Amino acid sequence: MTAPPAAASVSLMRLSPAFLALADNRALLYPFGVGFAVNGKGERMSEPVDEDAYANNYWYFRRSLGVLSQDAEEQCQAMDFFNVARELKDDVLGNGHAVLNTAGTQLSAQQEERIRQLLENVADIPDAVVNTVVNIPNSRESHRLAMSDPCWVPLRAQAKQLIDILSAETDRVYAVLGMTRS
Repeated sequence: MTAPPAAASVSLMRLSPAFLALADNRALLYPFGVGFAVNGKGERMSEPVDEDAYANNYWYFRRSLGVLSQDAEEQCQAMDFFNVARELKDDVLGNGHAVLNTAGTQLSAQQEERIRQLLENVADIPDAVVNTVVNIPNSRESHRLAMSDPCWVPLRAQAKQLIDILSAETDRVYAVLGMTRS
């Protein structure tokens, strides 16, 4: 086997120890489906596998959905009170589009449509709400205030519904990744 390029090794090292522990030295894909499968030592295992790229993208999207479904305080805590509105919006959009771009036949037409609807609604969050660094001071209270904006209420409900709709797919993806749901 050939070693991955140096840049790929650096990217792998940025994965959290908790993620690596969960992976239990199984073949990993870099975050967001970039590159190729590698083992826990950073050694190249195979060419890109669409199922692996999709599963990786889905895991990050499902994680973003989980945060989006929480109340304002929990969202702030989950995002470490760092540019919460902007980061959450970007995470949901980026991860959601990555899932749709790699889904192939994994999702039903209804599931894909519900994801698209959520992404459209998240994209419509006003800039005044997400640009907390520009418009309001960077403090815990300012992030709580931004996440308490009424525009988040229907998005939280929509995220909860989507989590339910995707429940069987989440179980399947966790099995592909060799993980258990908590």
